[in-house]
Amino acid sequence: MQKINQNGRSMIEMLGVLSIVGVLTVGGISLYVKALYQRKITASIDNVGELIVNIKNAYINRRDFSTLTFPQSRDKDTRNLVPEAMSWSSTSAIKDSLMYGCSFGKHNKSDKMFYVKCAIPDKIACVKLVSAEWGKGTYIGINEEPFDGGLDKMGTKVAEGKVSIGNANSWCQDNSSVFWVVKK
Repeated sequence: MQKINQNGRSMIEMLGVLSIVGVLTVGGISLYVKALYQRKITASIDNVGELIVNIKNAYINRRDFSTLTFPQSRDKDTRNLVPEAMSWSSTSAIKDSLMYGCSFGKHNKSDKMFYVKCAIPDKIACVKLVSAEWGKGTYIGINEEPFDGGLDKMGTKVAEGKVSIGNANSWCQDNSSVFWVVKK
């Protein structure tokens, strides 16, 4: 009997290799998408933090924030306040990849405070932004300016510096606006 030399692979072996490569590709793509999303959240946290620091630095030698008003466009006075990563929308508000309708100004309760307000429609991004560490003197609330005797208009206790994940989940459940109020 003559011996047959088989150097190739069978169809079953090829299908097995292709299915393994397919599973690894799908897993890699999903991890890549998650990493991009996390990068956007981190960038939004950095943008709000940079905006707060820029306003604080611009007013460091002043007694209060009484002259702080939200500008209608990126002019020479606000060029240094608004981070370059944030752009102006057509409604005279600033935005980035996750937040829109952002504005800032002197707080109506006191000249010694200013606010930053952003609409964050994505619940996961909202929770991450609200529960980030913002530091002493920064208060966080939802929908209404969070400085009315320590409660926002919904009666939710306002947190200084950081909100727990549990509170952030309940805050962001049905709401999309987040306020940061900073005291001098």
